[in-house]
Amino acid sequence: GNGRTSLTVLEGTVELANEFGSVSVAEGEAAAASIGSAPTKLVIVAPKDREQMLFFLSARSSFNLLPASSLSSADMRKARSRITAIAPTNRSAEDWLTLAEVSLSYEGRDAALEAATRARGFSLSRAQKARLDLVDALIAGADQRYVEAAQLFAAAAPHLDRPRRAMAEFGGYYARSLADPTRAEIPPAPAGGGPNAAIAEAFTAGFLVDIKAAIAVLEKAERRHPGDPTLPAIRAQFAMLLDDREQMEEGIDKALALDPDDPMALEARSFYRAGYKGDIEGAYADIARAAEIAPGSTTIWNQLGLVQSARGADREAEAALKRAIELDPKDPVSHANLAIHYLDQDRVAEAKAEIDKALEVDPAFDVGLIARGRYHLQTGELDKARDDLLAGTTANPGYSQGLLLLAAGYYESGDLDAAAQALKNADRLDPNDPVISSFRTAIAIDDYDAEAAIDSAQEALRRSRARGGDYASLSANRDAGSLLNNAFRLQGLNAWGRFYGDAVFDPFSGSAFVDQAVSGSPDPFVNDLDYGTDALEPEINNAGFSSFFQGLLLDPQMISGRSRSANLFRRPFLEGSIGGGFVANEGDDAGWTTSAEVQGFAAAPFPISIYGSFSGLKAEDSREQSYFDDGIATDTTFTLEDEDFSGTGYIAAKPTPYDRVVAYVDVRSDVDDIDDFLSSLEPGVFAGAIPFLDDEDVGVALTLYDTAYARQVQDRSMTSGLAWSHAFGYRNMVTAGVFSSGFDQSSEERGTLTFDGIPFYIDTLDPVIDPDTGLPYLFGVLGDATINAEFKQASTTAALSHSLGLEDVTLRYGIEGGRLSQDKSESTVVDYLLGGILSTDLTTETSEYDVSLRAARAYFDVLYEISPTLTVEAGLFGNYLAGETEVFTEVTEDDETESIFQRGEIEEFRAEPRFGVAWEPVAGQWLRGGYIRESGAFASGSLAPAGIVGLQSNQLPLGVTGYSDTFAARWDAEWTDRFFTSLDFQHQEFEDISILVPAGITTIDLQEGRIDRASATANMRLGGGFGAFATFAYADSENQDPDSIGFGGPVPFVPETAARLGLTWVNPANVKVTVAATYVGKRTGDESGTELDPYWTADAFLTWEPFDKRFALELAGYNLLNEEFDVAPYTPGWGRSFVGSFKVRF
Repeated sequence: GNGRTSLTVLEGTVELANEFGSVSVAEGEAAAASIGSAPTKLVIVAPKDREQMLFFLSARSSFNLLPASSLSSADMRKARSRITAIAPTNRSAEDWLTLAEVSLSYEGRDAALEAATRARGFSLSRAQKARLDLVDALIAGADQRYVEAAQLFAAAAPHLDRPRRAMAEFGGYYARSLADPTRAEIPPAPAGGGPNAAIAEAFTAGFLVDIKAAIAVLEKAERRHPGDPTLPAIRAQFAMLLDDREQMEEGIDKALALDPDDPMALEARSFYRAGYKGDIEGAYADIARAAEIAPGSTTIWNQLGLVQSARGADREAEAALKRAIELDPKDPVSHANLAIHYLDQDRVAEAKAEIDKALEVDPAFDVGLIARGRYHLQTGELDKARDDLLAGTTANPGYSQGLLLLAAGYYESGDLDAAAQALKNADRLDPNDPVISSFRTAIAIDDYDAEAAIDSAQEALRRSRARGGDYASLSANRDAGSLLNNAFRLQGLNAWGRFYGDAVFDPFSGSAFVDQAVSGSPDPFVNDLDYGTDALEPEINNAGFSSFFQGLLLDPQMISGRSRSANLFRRPFLEGSIGGGFVANEGDDAGWTTSAEVQGFAAAPFPISIYGSFSGLKAEDSREQSYFDDGIATDTTFTLEDEDFSGTGYIAAKPTPYDRVVAYVDVRSDVDDIDDFLSSLEPGVFAGAIPFLDDEDVGVALTLYDTAYARQVQDRSMTSGLAWSHAFGYRNMVTAGVFSSGFDQSSEERGTLTFDGIPFYIDTLDPVIDPDTGLPYLFGVLGDATINAEFKQASTTAALSHSLGLEDVTLRYGIEGGRLSQDKSESTVVDYLLGGILSTDLTTETSEYDVSLRAARAYFDVLYEISPTLTVEAGLFGNYLAGETEVFTEVTEDDETESIFQRGEIEEFRAEPRFGVAWEPVAGQWLRGGYIRESGAFASGSLAPAGIVGLQSNQLPLGVTGYSDTFAARWDAEWTDRFFTSLDFQHQEFEDISILVPAGITTIDLQEGRIDRASATANMRLGGGFGAFATFAYADSENQDPDSIGFGGPVPFVPETAARLGLTWVNPANVKVTVAATYVGKRTGDESGTELDPYWTADAFLTWEPFDKRFALELAGYNLLNEEFDVAPYTPGWGRSFVGSFKVRF
């Protein structure tokens, strides 16, 4: 219906013709002819072990191929060097004329026209004028001024020597054919035209016959001209169109042996290295050298742009493609490549301009239609996208990337059956393209098809590595490794996914930093009062937010994504959700949850993403437990009340293609109450004696029966940050940020002790007798303590970092500095009631603690990939702390008051080295080891590297001045595609940690200690959507603080043994179910060494997203068997508990 005919040949040779011309098409080629234009040829090279390669040939390109000079390539360079060494004022007419001819091949049209203008300032012979006409004719033809070009060729030909006349005759043939497609003309057959005439003849044969005919012409010419390097170089390029690698190598080697600097030979080898060897760096070296030698070649600059894009050098790729367009604005290929490059960067408006130009200069250019279809995909115009992609793939149905985009168009429109068929067709045409498998993985993950997701991700990795060269190592396949990470995590095989996330880490990839953040590290302490945390699974640690934020500074748009479908291409959207839920615990306790979320993306005026969330919770949990120890029965009951609200917002944008800005704010309010904490003892326990009111001769012996405790803690916090990154060039980026945080905690605690009191005479210890009963007096005594505290902390940090990649070495260095202030006040009142009579306050204590610190850090980290299987990393951090402390204490006891004021200074510098090595001795076996020293002063507000060779230290609650030394080793082993194991060991020595005590707001502070922890993990794919996981951990710890009452014993709350095993089932009905059992072994529950018994809990989790993910249901059950256990001495843990939420997306 558009007046266009098309044909794709799968076998044999067919001629396509219309009333304006004809072209032959052989297997693997596609040809198209549109009314009013001559045929063009698209050649699809489909190697058996490599993905498709697409080459575009048009008759117009002959004007760029044909030289104006009769000199060989090497002689042209010599002439250029000789002439440019002469001052312009001293150059002759022949010099300028020769320079014009040479410049057309080596410097570009502008340089050729300038030299030609200077030549015309001399008196020229007729032959010299003809040579200038030839230059003008070739320029006119390339500029699509075909009638003018034909006239100039015709005028020049009679007055030229044989080599140049051959160029004029072939140029005239193409110009006349393009000027008048109805014209029928026999191609020229000039004699004695030299190597350049043979090249023109081969080009013509490639159009009129086939590629093999073109090669035959070149082989014949090589026998006549054995010393010309351009002939074998072009033959190698033609051989590439036939996937004839042996001839490609032979032609390239022959050409470079004759002339190591022949630009066409270097260009050919760049094609070969990139397309067949996976040697991107070698391809870059060749094409960069070719561009240096022949800076006027549009094809060389186009290839340089493609190679730079493959390397990830976006800025350099854009510059190269723009240079190609500048040299030849009428070439649709460079316009299309630049458009695709822009689309990769979400620069849709600029991409559309290039697509329009490509179709303007060649309306029959179906790759332009496919690119325009992708443009419409990324602008959200799905109907237009499908129309263009259908038109493009109809014109060229053999192009797998076009069908892949068509599949994406169908998928994004909700036509899943058509998408699956198009994807299947694309894979049939190109079974080696890893992108096809990546698409399948993304769709399978979104469809909850875990088996297909893992299989497709593994296939994507296999295809990517099969390219060899720079792609052969696992670490070189960032995208495939990240996909495998996500696929395995969907199946519940987190350790397996973490292996791939770590192995493919790239400090210039945003997704790599997100994988690093999610990877996290285990927390060896089991001291949570509430359910919801995992005693063995690695979790996001203090460095997690830093890694996540650094990832956003590389790829800010990943902060948002559509929740109801796979994000195959980023397109404008705005999505929200609201939800609510319940919290149900053992007994009648119940609570509620609420949530809301909004996220979106817009491509104009520049790419910008937003994300915001709000959540709220109010819950109550009553707990009780009975104990019998040393003949004393203790009953403990208490009630937990939680009321938590939080809100988070992000704005992430790319105001320019190479600048990124990210801003965030996080606000939280948490109220945690413990009410009616009562411990009753039967029989009572003798607790000592106190004075009897004001009688100095009488004391009261106390027997403790009950303890009561209540607390209310309210935390309010706000953190925020603003950061910017700028890419100077390939693997060269600077980042800067400012982070601030504020934390305000207020608390009130009240403890009451209930005693029976028997008065006695101090001198004789005889009880005081009641004269009315003849029995000793018995009083009820209440001891009461009230603590009111306020804690405020504020910090501001500025950070600046630079990352630079130098071949196999990556340098990361930076500086950070800021201020930290802490203000703490506490008031304690202790009194008692004796027989209902209020005594004078025994003790009143008030304390204030203020600290103001200045912190600075400088760091330098080197990551060196010695080989694809061996990587080392080393770094040095220097931390400086300086500040002042003020402590005021006032104690009132027995009406006497004592005040103490202390002022101190803190100044400390600490060097923190780190080093590590990662080695893959055989495929699938990855060994890592390293040492890390880390401080507690800098936590989330940092842009510094985290961990070493992917190893992150186990989590420790370090104080501001604390630090740890960690020796870590890990062996990850992928034994088959269905079984994986990981062995991990860490030896940690620390100074200054504060361990939170469950049900309290106090901490156990240790100045020194050690934890040795070893763990073994196994992941297995069982098939049918089932995945099994198991982890066992053993820890040996020691409290090495000589001032601690637990000195020499184990570190509190670190279990000696722990285990977790479970099963995850994932089903394409958008269902995921996990059941797990967790074992926590014996551990000490306080500083004095009180031992807590081991326990098992059984948990289950369900996620269901029905109706195209319009709704989301999540259910979780904890401690399903209602196991009784303690989280601290006389502090029972949670019973059977359920949490559920229901979310609606719109």
